[in-house]
Amino acid sequence: MNTQKNENQIIVNEYLHQIEEKLPGWLKENPKERQSIINEIEEHIWDKAEDLAQEEVVSESHLYQAIQSMGTPDTIAKEYRKRGTPHIFISKEWWPYYKKVIGGIGICMIGILIISIIYIIRNSQPFWDVFTTGYNLWSAFLTILLSISIIFIALSWEGFLPSDLKEEGKKHRERYHREHHHGKKNKSRHYINWDEKLPLDTKHLLSSGIWEIIWAIIFIIQPFQELNLNFTPAFLSIIIFWGILDLCGALIKLAQVFAGMQRVIAQRIFFILTILISYFYIPLSRNMLADPEALQVFSSVFKWGWNASFIAKWILYFIIFGSILKIVAYVVKLFTYEMRLNKYIELKAKTTFN
Repeated sequence: MNTQKNENQIIVNEYLHQIEEKLPGWLKENPKERQSIINEIEEHIWDKAEDLAQEEVVSESHLYQAIQSMGTPDTIAKEYRKRGTPHIFISKEWWPYYKKVIGGIGICMIGILIISIIYIIRNSQPFWDVFTTGYNLWSAFLTILLSISIIFIALSWEGFLPSDLKEEGKKHRERYHREHHHGKKNKSRHYINWDEKLPLDTKHLLSSGIWEIIWAIIFIIQPFQELNLNFTPAFLSIIIFWGILDLCGALIKLAQVFAGMQRVIAQRIFFILTILISYFYIPLSRNMLADPEALQVFSSVFKWGWNASFIAKWILYFIIFGSILKIVAYVVKLFTYEMRLNKYIELKAKTTFN
């Protein structure tokens, strides 16, 4: 009897595990809500199996019929992605943020175009260069627009809401308010100590990932042809490689957000990739240090005639030092992530009842 019951539980657990793997990212960031959904599905399975058994002992056949009636894991998980209010391809909840980002980028592009026009007029360059600059800026804007749109569409389709990324900061502010304004101040605790920090700050990863993609595309495309004349070709080539590394780093950050902090193996893989990308900044900086033309930065066209080699050297030394520190930090994260995640889950479970 007990053997049959254990085998039945294994069947149910396997099905529930498949569902849990398919659940969207926003649920992976909410352990309590995710477990509540899994428990509810499990209860439905057993209730359905008992109805099929008609007061007999529940068999594997009854469980398989109950599971079949529930639907496939993909079908169930898809229901939890329908969270936001549909609006074109981006949910209404994300639409205001999307407009702000695109609007900000558009204003920057217009500002750069105006500066380019002034530069062309002051240097008596052919007026046709204005149209060339406008075309290059428009191409860059469309590339950035496509990239940002894909990110917001993915957030909407995965069921994320802006409140998911604000929830943790709000929780810490409320706790701080209770402790410091209701006579519960505890000097032995800080507002946010190490144990309370999120193992993965998805809000920071998302915002920095978006802006890094924008800058990376600009570095790679280099749409400002008139401004590019002021820099040496070797320096512009280095900037392209820099943009490629920045783009890879930004995509990894976004992948971390969509994977969810519960996927320990996936996050460790992302940490390893981040370490590799951080390492590549070191030889790239050393190559620039060894190249006098790249180190000069400005070309002969630059009217101020300023040699930026000295400042460029110190910036590159700083980048190398910063890359080493970043590698060390991510190695620590790589080996402590699971422990920090478990501490966070344990802390969240405790504070839920406070």
